[in-house]
Amino acid sequence: MGFGSNDQFVFVVDAPCAVTDVFKGTITCSADTSNAKVVAVRREDSLPSGTAPVAYFDLPSQIRTVENSPSASDYNIVLANYSGYGPDPTVKGVVSVYWDPASKSFKQRWFNDAIQMNGIVSQSRGSNLAYSSGTASDGTYHFYGIRIFNDANGPGGAVVVDKQVADAATVNSAFDAGNQAVINDDRSVVWSTGEGIVRIVQG
Repeated sequence: MGFGSNDQFVFVVDAPCAVTDVFKGTITCSADTSNAKVVAVRREDSLPSGTAPVAYFDLPSQIRTVENSPSASDYNIVLANYSGYGPDPTVKGVVSVYWDPASKSFKQRWFNDAIQMNGIVSQSRGSNLAYSSGTASDGTYHFYGIRIFNDANGPGGAVVVDKQVADAATVNSAFDAGNQAVINDDRSVVWSTGEGIVRIVQG
């Protein structure tokens, strides 16, 4: 994340991880019991003198595991709790974290604990939405779009798109067990399931 002359990082998200060593971008961890955290390692060729090579940010305690890769756009990260390889509507939580160059630290932009996104979240600058899909509390499966940044239409973290794509009996036909929602040129969204492919188009 980051580009040009800005701060640049390689980052991961891990729950039981206390960094013990960083060598040429390789992160060595030991187990701990702290919250899941963002662990960001600066590129060696962009590390200012006297600057710590690793930056941390503790995530909300509800974020138990992040099997899927978090997505980054410039300095903004969006990541989601992971329910596993089967539908589990009890595992919820999507969070946005960003790097603040002024304070040289990560900060939380918003946290939505009401929905589940079980794939790699895709960020769209054009729509200002982060897209993925997940199981709702009633067992149905939904495609979601969450507002990334505050804008004239409302605050970041709000659900803007909520489309049911499968009922509880057919949830596996749409269930995303950790893939990424791909945004196409025609503004449709596609993701893979264990039984096929789902494509969402604008109505």
